[in-house]
Amino acid sequence: MKQTWKIFIYVSGMLFIISSCVKEDNFGKSDLKQIRYFMIDGQVGNTRIVQDSLKMYTTIGSNANIHKLAVDSVFLSTFAKISPSSGDTLDFSHPVLFTVTAEDGSTANYTLITTQEASTPQLENSGFDDWYIPSGKAYSGYSG
Repeated sequence: MKQTWKIFIYVSGMLFIISSCVKEDNFGKSDLKQIRYFMIDGQVGNTRIVQDSLKMYTTIGSNANIHKLAVDSVFLSTFAKISPSSGDTLDFSHPVLFTVTAEDGSTANYTLITTQEASTPQLENSGFDDWYIPSGKAYSGYSG
């Protein structure tokens, strides 16, 4: 009986020591409120997101109705929320304001500027004549 009592006290003491060492660190609520990825229906290419100025630039196809497009997908900072949200149908013919709210309640207002491409889009540097030739360099066969 005396041996059992010693084991009980020893185990109880060890449990007390171990449980007193466990401390939970609380870093507070996140203040991150960035848009990492943004896409709307009918979009051509990727959205250019400028974090410094809180502006986004995107282009939609010539056949898309710029007055009635839905937000296709949005990727935000962890624990952040956005308004208007993904799936909402909006008029993108003028700049649209998106408010991102961080977990701590702070906000960032992003402005999305959407342009619509022409019916016959022209790719940049699509011809061989548009290639860059450094000044002062001579290439055989080049008459430019």
